[in-house]
Amino acid sequence: MKKLIINAKIINEKNKLTSVHMLVEEGKISKIYDNNIKIEDILSVYNPNVIDANNNLILPGFINSNASLLKKFFYEKNNFNDYNDFIEKFENFKQNLTEEEKYLIYKFEILNSIKNGITTICDEDFYNLSLKKAVLETKIRPVYKVGINNCFENINEILIKKLNQQNTNVILALNSVLFNNEDNFSKMISLSKIYDRPIFCNSSFSLFEAGEVDTSFNSSTINLLNNYGFLDYDNILFSANVLDKEDYNILKHSDINLLFSPSFNLSFGYPNANIYALNQNNKIGLSSFKNDYFLEMFLLKNLENNNYDKLNLFDYFDIFKMTTKNNAEIIKQNLIGEIKEGNFADLVIYDIKYLTKENQILQNLNSANIISSFINGEEVYNKNIELFNTELINKINKI
Repeated sequence: MKKLIINAKIINEKNKLTSVHMLVEEGKISKIYDNNIKIEDILSVYNPNVIDANNNLILPGFINSNASLLKKFFYEKNNFNDYNDFIEKFENFKQNLTEEEKYLIYKFEILNSIKNGITTICDEDFYNLSLKKAVLETKIRPVYKVGINNCFENINEILIKKLNQQNTNVILALNSVLFNNEDNFSKMISLSKIYDRPIFCNSSFSLFEAGEVDTSFNSSTINLLNNYGFLDYDNILFSANVLDKEDYNILKHSDINLLFSPSFNLSFGYPNANIYALNQNNKIGLSSFKNDYFLEMFLLKNLENNNYDKLNLFDYFDIFKMTTKNNAEIIKQNLIGEIKEGNFADLVIYDIKYLTKENQILQNLNSANIISSFINGEEVYNKNIELFNTELINKINKI
């Protein structure tokens, strides 16, 4: 069924509001009309189902490229002394979960994500039956992470061929980089070249002692990747939790893509990566440990960095692109993250009628109400319909 979204406001590349109508066909935005086009003329040609945005703002859905759904759920229910304490207790928690409990947590956290404007998630524990079931029921767009060490299913050529034939959204992963080896790095680069998939490199927990890393390699993650020649490959995505000065000096000469979650770092009192300086050469994607991009945007805007001089500060339009367009590009999902013809209709409608100054809309987005969210042009959230039923909440509270 064709849909016509009328009386919508979108933000263009010049960070200006513009009024449009949008035609959605087969889950994609097929046409964007200037609002001076008569609606009757469009209706006479396409006979679509009409959705009135009532002059509210429509933005592309947020993309959480490192969601960590189980970790988020566990973190919010417990107290920890430090990150090492958190990881140790979390691993015990995860090992004792039944598949049904995993499914319930995934569904609960995905619904919370959708309620917060997130329409795409990539999780460190992807490609397992519990999560696949929750994804199908909630209709969120998944990007599956498969790889070596700490991923649910180790990558092999048979699996990647199968996923590629199914046209599944996949990124490769080298979790806990410090505990991998050169053979694994070479294997990943080979698969990445064959199937044009980005490689996600997750920092080890030991990296949180930035500058004092003590591992069998006696090297930081960035040093290790650099020594193996891994940073010479341009299809790398690195989770930039903590970077010391030596790491920065290496990264600033590469075009590696970076993911950063301010709330995750600040939760454990660690300094932030120097993303202000790295943004000069590297593409930055913002991830959300708390599944709350409004919080991440605010924290990123206001972070202090005592170790480096800030070359420039981000404005809110830059930060917004980190949560949408940048994230889409660095995980090779080029048909989401931006409102344009041909892209999937993953859209969120915000009530912004009370915001009068154009340059304050993104800055004050956390004060706006999400009216509804669409994935593939299908409404998956509406503020007038409760997402959570009593049965789900009761089961979650028992875990």
